[in-house]
Amino acid sequence: MLIRRFSSVAKLLKPLVKHNVELSTSQKVTTIRFPGSNSALSFHNGFLRDSSQSIKSWDPTTGQKLFTTGEIADVVPHEIDIPDSETISIQWSDGDFATYSRSFLEHHASPSNRVKGRNYDHNITIWDNSTRKIPEKFPSLLKHDYNSYMTSSETLSKVVRELNEFGLSIITNIPTKSDELHDTDPEVEKIGLRIGYIRPTFYGLLFDVKSKPKATNIAYTSEFLPLHQDLCYYESPPGLQLLHCIKNRATGGENVFADGFSGARYVKNVDPRAYSALIKIPFNFHYNREGHHYFHQRCLVVENPDGSFKEINYSPPFQAPFDKGIMPNETQFEEFDDFLRGVNLFEEFVNSPDNKVKFKTQEGDCVIFDNRRVLHARDEFDPNSGERWLKGCYLDKDAFQSKLRAVECPSI
Repeated sequence: MLIRRFSSVAKLLKPLVKHNVELSTSQKVTTIRFPGSNSALSFHNGFLRDSSQSIKSWDPTTGQKLFTTGEIADVVPHEIDIPDSETISIQWSDGDFATYSRSFLEHHASPSNRVKGRNYDHNITIWDNSTRKIPEKFPSLLKHDYNSYMTSSETLSKVVRELNEFGLSIITNIPTKSDELHDTDPEVEKIGLRIGYIRPTFYGLLFDVKSKPKATNIAYTSEFLPLHQDLCYYESPPGLQLLHCIKNRATGGENVFADGFSGARYVKNVDPRAYSALIKIPFNFHYNREGHHYFHQRCLVVENPDGSFKEINYSPPFQAPFDKGIMPNETQFEEFDDFLRGVNLFEEFVNSPDNKVKFKTQEGDCVIFDNRRVLHARDEFDPNSGERWLKGCYLDKDAFQSKLRAVECPSI
Protein backbone atom coordinates (compact mmCIF):
# COMPACT_ATOMS: atom_id res chain seq x y z
CA MET A 1 0.00 0.00 0.00
CA LEU A 2 1.37 3.42 -0.97
CA ILE A 3 1.17 5.79 2.01
CA ARG A 4 0.85 9.43 1.03
CA ARG A 5 3.32 11.69 2.83
CA PHE A 6 2.92 15.43 3.34
CA SER A 7 5.52 18.05 3.87
CA SER A 8 6.52 18.35 7.53
CA VAL A 9 7.15 22.06 6.97
CA ALA A 10 4.06 24.11 7.77
CA LYS A 11 3.57 27.56 6.39
CA LEU A 12 3.75 30.26 9.03
CA LEU A 13 0.28 30.81 10.48
CA LYS A 14 -0.27 34.02 12.41
CA PRO A 15 -1.99 33.79 15.82
CA LEU A 16 -5.71 34.46 15.53
CA VAL A 17 -8.04 36.23 17.97
CA LYS A 18 -11.74 36.02 17.22
CA HIS A 19 -14.94 35.79 19.34
CA ASN A 20 -12.62 36.36 22.34
CA VAL A 21 -10.85 33.08 21.58
CA GLU A 22 -7.07 33.07 21.06
CA LEU A 23 -5.67 30.44 18.68
CA SER A 24 -2.08 29.88 17.67
CA THR A 25 -0.31 26.95 16.04
CA SER A 26 3.14 25.74 15.09
CA GLN A 27 4.31 22.70 13.21
CA LYS A 28 3.96 20.58 16.36
CA VAL A 29 1.59 22.29 18.83
CA THR A 30 -1.75 24.12 18.71
CA THR A 31 -2.70 26.35 21.65
CA ILE A 32 -6.19 27.68 22.45
CA ARG A 33 -7.44 30.06 25.13
CA PHE A 34 -11.22 30.26 25.49
CA PRO A 35 -12.96 33.28 27.06
CA GLY A 36 -13.26 33.02 30.85
CA SER A 37 -10.59 30.32 31.07
CA ASN A 38 -7.69 30.71 33.50
CA SER A 39 -5.23 28.84 31.32
CA ALA A 40 -4.55 28.01 27.72
CA LEU A 41 -4.90 24.47 26.33
CA SER A 42 -2.04 23.08 24.25
CA PHE A 43 -2.19 19.86 22.20
CA HIS A 44 0.13 17.93 19.94
CA ASN A 45 -1.05 18.41 16.36
CA GLY A 46 -0.87 14.66 15.80
CA PHE A 47 -3.51 14.17 18.50
CA LEU A 48 -5.79 16.81 16.99
CA ARG A 49 -5.53 15.46 13.44
CA ASP A 50 -6.02 11.90 14.65
CA SER A 51 -9.16 12.99 16.56
CA SER A 52 -10.83 14.54 13.54
CA GLN A 53 -14.44 13.54 13.05
CA SER A 54 -14.85 15.14 9.65
CA ILE A 55 -16.81 13.24 7.02
CA LYS A 56 -13.48 12.43 5.38
CA SER A 57 -12.00 10.91 8.52
CA TRP A 58 -14.94 9.40 10.37
CA ASP A 59 -17.98 7.40 9.30
CA PRO A 60 -20.99 8.81 11.20
CA THR A 61 -23.02 5.63 10.67
CA THR A 62 -20.53 3.13 12.12
CA GLY A 63 -18.55 5.56 14.28
CA GLN A 64 -15.32 4.17 12.82
CA LYS A 65 -12.17 5.89 11.59
CA LEU A 66 -11.51 5.96 7.85
CA PHE A 67 -7.74 6.38 8.07
CA THR A 68 -4.79 5.04 10.05
CA THR A 69 -2.69 7.00 12.52
CA GLY A 70 0.45 6.21 10.53
CA GLU A 71 -0.97 7.98 7.48
CA ILE A 72 -1.13 11.34 9.27
CA ALA A 73 2.34 11.25 10.86
CA ASP A 74 3.59 14.27 8.85
CA VAL A 75 0.34 16.21 8.57
CA VAL A 76 0.44 19.81 9.82
CA PRO A 77 -2.09 22.68 10.13
CA HIS A 78 -2.64 24.52 6.86
CA GLU A 79 -5.27 27.05 7.91
CA ILE A 80 -6.99 27.90 11.21
CA ASP A 81 -10.25 29.63 12.07
CA ILE A 82 -12.56 30.39 15.02
CA PRO A 83 -16.21 30.01 13.90
CA ASP A 84 -17.62 31.00 17.32
CA SER A 85 -16.64 31.35 20.99
CA GLU A 86 -16.96 27.59 21.59
CA THR A 87 -15.28 26.13 18.49
CA ILE A 88 -12.04 26.16 16.55
CA SER A 89 -11.41 24.70 13.09
CA ILE A 90 -8.26 23.51 11.35
CA GLN A 91 -7.63 22.82 7.68
CA TRP A 92 -4.92 20.17 7.64
CA SER A 93 -2.21 19.74 5.03
CA ASP A 94 -3.73 16.43 3.86
CA GLY A 95 -7.00 18.19 2.92
CA ASP A 96 -8.97 17.24 6.02
CA PHE A 97 -11.11 19.98 7.57
CA ALA A 98 -11.90 19.39 11.24
CA THR A 99 -13.77 21.32 13.94
CA TYR A 100 -13.10 20.94 17.67
CA SER A 101 -15.52 22.02 20.38
CA ARG A 102 -14.49 23.61 23.63
CA SER A 103 -16.04 20.71 25.55
CA PHE A 104 -13.97 18.18 23.58
CA LEU A 105 -10.74 20.09 24.13
CA GLU A 106 -11.33 20.70 27.84
CA HIS A 107 -12.31 17.05 28.33
CA HIS A 108 -9.01 15.85 26.86
CA ALA A 109 -6.94 18.46 28.69
CA SER A 110 -7.34 16.55 31.97
CA PRO A 111 -5.94 13.01 32.45
CA SER A 112 -8.79 12.21 34.86
CA ASN A 113 -11.40 13.44 32.39
CA ARG A 114 -10.00 11.28 29.60
CA VAL A 115 -10.99 8.05 31.34
CA LYS A 116 -14.51 9.18 32.23
CA GLY A 117 -17.06 6.83 30.75
CA ARG A 118 -14.44 4.07 30.43
CA ASN A 119 -13.03 3.39 33.88
CA TYR A 120 -15.03 3.11 37.12
CA ASP A 121 -12.26 2.01 39.48
CA HIS A 122 -13.01 5.05 41.64
CA ASN A 123 -16.33 3.41 42.58
CA ILE A 124 -14.67 0.27 43.97
CA THR A 125 -15.06 -0.41 47.70
CA ILE A 126 -12.36 -2.71 49.06
CA TRP A 127 -13.88 -4.68 51.92
CA ASP A 128 -12.53 -6.38 55.00
CA ASN A 129 -13.11 -6.19 58.74
CA SER A 130 -10.13 -4.01 59.64
CA THR A 131 -11.38 -1.11 57.53
CA ARG A 132 -14.99 -1.62 58.67
CA LYS A 133 -16.06 -2.06 55.07
CA ILE A 134 -17.94 -5.32 55.62
CA PRO A 135 -21.44 -4.12 56.48
CA GLU A 136 -23.53 -6.11 58.91
CA LYS A 137 -25.46 -8.83 57.10
CA PHE A 138 -23.36 -8.11 54.02
CA PRO A 139 -24.99 -10.71 51.72
CA SER A 140 -28.52 -9.50 52.48
CA LEU A 141 -27.64 -6.00 51.27
CA LEU A 142 -26.70 -7.35 47.85
CA LYS A 143 -29.83 -9.40 47.13
CA HIS A 144 -32.21 -8.68 44.25
CA ASP A 145 -35.42 -10.39 43.20
CA TYR A 146 -35.18 -12.49 40.04
CA ASN A 147 -38.28 -11.09 38.34
CA SER A 148 -37.17 -7.52 39.02
CA TYR A 149 -33.66 -8.29 37.73
CA MET A 150 -35.02 -9.85 34.54
CA THR A 151 -37.52 -7.07 33.77
CA SER A 152 -36.26 -3.86 35.37
CA SER A 153 -33.35 -1.89 33.91
CA GLU A 154 -33.03 -0.15 37.28
CA THR A 155 -32.45 -3.45 39.13
CA LEU A 156 -30.03 -4.62 36.44
CA SER A 157 -28.11 -1.37 36.88
CA LYS A 158 -27.93 -1.89 40.65
CA VAL A 159 -26.54 -5.39 40.20
CA VAL A 160 -23.92 -4.22 37.70
CA ARG A 161 -22.87 -1.36 39.98
CA GLU A 162 -22.60 -3.71 42.98
CA LEU A 163 -20.44 -6.10 41.00
CA ASN A 164 -18.11 -3.23 40.18
CA GLU A 165 -18.08 -1.87 43.74
CA PHE A 166 -17.96 -5.05 45.84
CA GLY A 167 -17.36 -7.80 43.27
CA LEU A 168 -20.43 -9.64 44.53
CA SER A 169 -24.22 -9.67 44.02
CA ILE A 170 -27.03 -12.18 44.57
CA ILE A 171 -30.21 -12.87 42.59
CA THR A 172 -32.97 -14.44 44.69
CA ASN A 173 -36.37 -16.10 44.21
CA ILE A 174 -35.44 -17.91 41.00
CA PRO A 175 -38.44 -20.01 39.88
CA THR A 176 -38.42 -23.65 40.97
CA LYS A 177 -38.36 -26.15 38.11
CA SER A 178 -38.06 -29.87 37.62
CA ASP A 179 -34.58 -31.31 37.15
CA GLU A 180 -35.23 -31.76 33.42
CA LEU A 181 -36.15 -28.11 32.94
CA HIS A 182 -33.07 -26.94 34.82
CA ASP A 183 -31.02 -28.72 32.16
CA THR A 184 -33.04 -27.69 29.11
CA ASP A 185 -34.03 -24.16 30.11
CA PRO A 186 -31.38 -23.07 32.63
CA GLU A 187 -32.08 -19.88 34.56
CA VAL A 188 -28.38 -19.18 35.12
CA GLU A 189 -27.96 -18.66 31.39
CA LYS A 190 -30.82 -16.14 31.30
CA ILE A 191 -29.34 -14.29 34.28
CA GLY A 192 -25.92 -14.15 32.61
CA LEU A 193 -27.29 -12.95 29.28
CA ARG A 194 -28.79 -9.89 31.00
CA ILE A 195 -25.21 -8.69 31.49
CA GLY A 196 -23.34 -10.13 28.51
CA TYR A 197 -22.64 -13.25 26.49
CA ILE A 198 -21.82 -16.59 28.11
CA ARG A 199 -18.15 -17.57 27.96
CA PRO A 200 -17.71 -21.24 27.00
CA THR A 201 -14.79 -23.17 28.50
CA PHE A 202 -13.71 -26.80 28.32
CA TYR A 203 -16.32 -27.38 31.04
CA GLY A 204 -18.95 -26.37 28.47
CA LEU A 205 -21.22 -23.37 28.01
CA LEU A 206 -22.78 -24.21 31.39
CA PHE A 207 -21.46 -26.55 34.07
CA ASP A 208 -22.88 -28.48 37.02
CA VAL A 209 -21.22 -28.43 40.42
CA LYS A 210 -22.09 -31.75 42.06
CA SER A 211 -20.21 -34.25 44.15
CA LYS A 212 -19.33 -37.26 42.00
CA PRO A 213 -16.88 -40.18 42.11
CA LYS A 214 -13.49 -39.88 40.37
CA ALA A 215 -13.93 -36.13 40.00
CA THR A 216 -11.44 -34.29 37.78
CA ASN A 217 -11.81 -31.12 39.87
CA ILE A 218 -11.93 -30.70 43.64
CA ALA A 219 -15.06 -28.56 43.18
CA TYR A 220 -16.88 -31.73 42.14
CA THR A 221 -16.20 -33.41 45.46
CA SER A 222 -17.60 -32.87 48.95
CA GLU A 223 -14.18 -31.89 50.32
CA PHE A 224 -13.19 -28.50 51.65
CA LEU A 225 -12.44 -26.18 48.73
CA PRO A 226 -9.92 -23.44 49.71
CA LEU A 227 -10.01 -19.84 48.54
CA HIS A 228 -9.12 -19.56 44.88
CA GLN A 229 -10.11 -18.15 41.49
CA ASP A 230 -11.15 -20.13 38.43
CA LEU A 231 -9.20 -20.75 35.23
CA CYS A 232 -6.09 -18.74 36.07
CA TYR A 233 -4.31 -20.97 33.53
CA TYR A 234 -6.30 -19.28 30.73
CA GLU A 235 -4.75 -16.39 28.81
CA SER A 236 -7.86 -14.41 29.74
CA PRO A 237 -9.67 -15.93 32.74
CA PRO A 238 -13.43 -15.29 32.88
CA GLY A 239 -14.42 -12.01 34.49
CA LEU A 240 -17.62 -13.09 36.24
CA GLN A 241 -18.79 -16.42 37.59
CA LEU A 242 -22.46 -17.23 38.21
CA LEU A 243 -23.60 -20.09 40.45
CA HIS A 244 -27.31 -20.89 40.62
CA CYS A 245 -28.17 -23.00 43.66
CA ILE A 246 -30.76 -25.54 42.52
CA LYS A 247 -30.53 -27.94 45.47
CA ASN A 248 -28.75 -27.51 48.78
CA ARG A 249 -30.01 -30.15 51.20
CA ALA A 250 -26.59 -31.31 52.45
CA THR A 251 -25.16 -30.50 55.86
CA GLY A 252 -22.33 -27.98 55.53
CA GLY A 253 -21.11 -26.60 52.21
CA GLU A 254 -21.27 -22.91 53.08
CA ASN A 255 -19.95 -20.53 50.41
CA VAL A 256 -17.03 -18.30 51.41
CA PHE A 257 -15.82 -15.11 49.72
CA ALA A 258 -12.88 -12.76 50.34
CA ASP A 259 -11.81 -9.57 48.61
CA GLY A 260 -8.46 -10.18 46.94
CA PHE A 261 -7.90 -6.43 46.61
CA SER A 262 -8.08 -6.18 50.39
CA GLY A 263 -5.35 -8.81 50.79
CA ALA A 264 -3.16 -7.01 48.24
CA ARG A 265 -3.65 -3.68 50.03
CA TYR A 266 -2.70 -5.27 53.35
CA VAL A 267 0.62 -6.59 51.99
CA LYS A 268 1.33 -3.26 50.30
CA ASN A 269 0.82 -1.42 53.59
CA VAL A 270 2.69 -3.72 55.98
CA ASP A 271 5.55 -4.93 53.77
CA PRO A 272 6.20 -2.82 50.62
CA ARG A 273 9.23 -4.91 49.69
CA ALA A 274 7.19 -8.13 49.73
CA TYR A 275 4.44 -6.40 47.75
CA SER A 276 6.98 -5.30 45.14
CA ALA A 277 7.93 -8.95 44.64
CA LEU A 278 4.27 -9.96 44.28
CA ILE A 279 3.83 -7.72 41.24
CA LYS A 280 7.05 -8.98 39.61
CA ILE A 281 7.41 -12.73 40.21
CA PRO A 282 4.64 -14.75 38.54
CA PHE A 283 2.89 -17.94 39.49
CA ASN A 284 2.76 -20.66 36.86
CA PHE A 285 -0.80 -21.95 36.50
CA HIS A 286 -1.62 -25.11 34.55
CA TYR A 287 -4.22 -27.76 33.83
CA ASN A 288 -2.91 -30.88 32.13
CA ARG A 289 -5.23 -33.87 31.95
CA GLU A 290 -7.92 -35.53 29.83
CA GLY A 291 -6.60 -34.11 26.56
CA HIS A 292 -6.37 -30.51 27.84
CA HIS A 293 -3.09 -28.72 28.51
CA TYR A 294 -3.48 -25.11 29.60
CA PHE A 295 -0.66 -22.95 30.94
CA HIS A 296 -0.22 -19.28 31.79
CA GLN A 297 2.02 -17.12 33.96
CA ARG A 298 0.39 -14.43 36.10
CA CYS A 299 1.50 -12.36 39.07
CA LEU A 300 -0.63 -12.55 42.20
CA VAL A 301 -1.29 -8.80 41.99
CA VAL A 302 -1.64 -6.87 38.73
CA GLU A 303 -1.80 -3.08 38.88
CA ASN A 304 -3.35 -0.47 36.63
CA PRO A 305 -1.00 2.21 35.23
CA ASP A 306 -2.02 4.52 38.10
CA GLY A 307 -1.02 1.96 40.73
CA SER A 308 -4.54 0.85 41.64
CA PHE A 309 -5.42 -2.84 41.66
CA LYS A 310 -6.47 -4.29 38.34
CA GLU A 311 -6.78 -7.98 39.18
CA ILE A 312 -5.73 -10.76 41.54
CA ASN A 313 -4.53 -14.19 40.38
CA TYR A 314 -4.67 -16.83 43.09
CA SER A 315 -5.42 -20.51 42.57
CA PRO A 316 -3.16 -22.81 44.65
CA PRO A 317 -4.65 -26.11 43.40
CA PHE A 318 -3.55 -25.28 39.85
CA GLN A 319 -0.04 -23.95 40.47
CA ALA A 320 2.89 -25.46 38.58
CA PRO A 321 6.57 -25.18 39.68
CA PHE A 322 8.01 -21.66 39.48
CA ASP A 323 10.27 -20.40 36.70
CA LYS A 324 11.58 -17.13 38.14
CA GLY A 325 14.14 -16.58 40.90
CA ILE A 326 14.60 -20.24 41.84
CA MET A 327 18.40 -20.50 41.39
CA PRO A 328 21.17 -18.40 42.99
CA ASN A 329 22.51 -17.22 39.63
CA GLU A 330 19.12 -15.80 38.54
CA THR A 331 18.23 -12.13 38.77
CA GLN A 332 15.15 -12.48 40.95
CA PHE A 333 16.69 -14.99 43.38
CA GLU A 334 17.10 -12.39 46.15
CA GLU A 335 13.49 -11.30 45.67
CA PHE A 336 12.10 -14.80 45.98
CA ASP A 337 12.21 -14.66 49.79
CA ASP A 338 10.28 -11.40 49.64
CA PHE A 339 7.79 -13.04 47.29
CA LEU A 340 7.24 -16.00 49.60
CA ARG A 341 6.76 -13.66 52.54
CA GLY A 342 4.27 -11.62 50.53
CA VAL A 343 2.23 -14.68 49.55
CA ASN A 344 2.17 -15.78 53.20
CA LEU A 345 0.94 -12.35 54.36
CA PHE A 346 -1.73 -12.34 51.65
CA GLU A 347 -2.95 -15.82 52.55
CA GLU A 348 -3.06 -15.16 56.28
CA PHE A 349 -5.08 -12.01 55.71
CA VAL A 350 -7.69 -13.34 53.27
CA ASN A 351 -8.11 -16.55 55.28
CA SER A 352 -8.77 -14.70 58.52
CA PRO A 353 -12.42 -15.30 59.51
CA ASP A 354 -12.76 -11.55 60.09
CA ASN A 355 -12.01 -10.82 56.44
CA LYS A 356 -14.30 -13.38 54.85
CA VAL A 357 -18.00 -13.47 54.11
CA LYS A 358 -19.60 -16.86 54.71
CA PHE A 359 -23.18 -17.92 54.07
CA LYS A 360 -25.08 -20.95 52.87
CA THR A 361 -26.54 -20.28 49.44
CA GLN A 362 -30.26 -20.90 49.48
CA GLU A 363 -32.10 -22.87 46.82
CA GLY A 364 -33.35 -20.42 44.21
CA ASP A 365 -30.43 -18.02 44.68
CA CYS A 366 -27.72 -17.20 42.13
CA VAL A 367 -24.46 -15.73 43.37
CA ILE A 368 -22.56 -13.56 40.86
CA PHE A 369 -18.99 -12.60 41.67
CA ASP A 370 -15.93 -11.05 40.06
CA ASN A 371 -13.56 -13.90 39.27
CA ARG A 372 -10.64 -11.49 38.67
CA ARG A 373 -10.92 -9.95 42.13
CA VAL A 374 -12.97 -12.01 44.61
CA LEU A 375 -11.66 -15.32 45.97
CA HIS A 376 -14.22 -18.02 46.62
CA ALA A 377 -14.24 -21.18 48.68
CA ARG A 378 -16.64 -23.82 50.00
CA ASP A 379 -16.77 -25.62 53.30
CA GLU A 380 -16.82 -29.39 53.39
CA PHE A 381 -20.26 -30.99 53.27
CA ASP A 382 -21.77 -34.41 53.92
CA PRO A 383 -22.98 -35.85 50.58
CA ASN A 384 -25.00 -38.48 52.42
CA SER A 385 -27.10 -35.86 54.21
CA GLY A 386 -28.73 -34.50 51.06
CA GLU A 387 -28.17 -33.36 47.49
CA ARG A 388 -26.14 -30.26 46.62
CA TRP A 389 -26.42 -29.02 43.02
CA LEU A 390 -25.27 -25.71 41.57
CA LYS A 391 -25.39 -24.82 37.88
CA GLY A 392 -22.83 -22.28 36.73
CA CYS A 393 -21.49 -20.25 33.84
CA TYR A 394 -18.90 -17.58 33.12
CA LEU A 395 -18.96 -14.15 31.51
CA ASP A 396 -15.99 -12.31 30.03
CA LYS A 397 -14.81 -9.18 31.82
CA ASP A 398 -15.17 -7.29 28.55
CA ALA A 399 -18.90 -8.02 28.42
CA PHE A 400 -19.36 -6.92 32.03
CA GLN A 401 -17.37 -3.71 31.59
CA SER A 402 -19.34 -2.91 28.44
CA LYS A 403 -22.58 -3.22 30.42
CA LEU A 404 -21.10 -1.14 33.27
CA ARG A 405 -20.18 1.69 30.90
CA ALA A 406 -23.62 1.55 29.29
CA VAL A 407 -25.25 1.73 32.73
CA GLU A 408 -23.04 4.48 34.15
CA CYS A 409 -22.69 6.70 31.10
CA PRO A 410 -25.14 5.72 28.35
CA SER A 411 -24.33 8.80 26.25
CA ILE A 412 -20.69 7.81 25.70
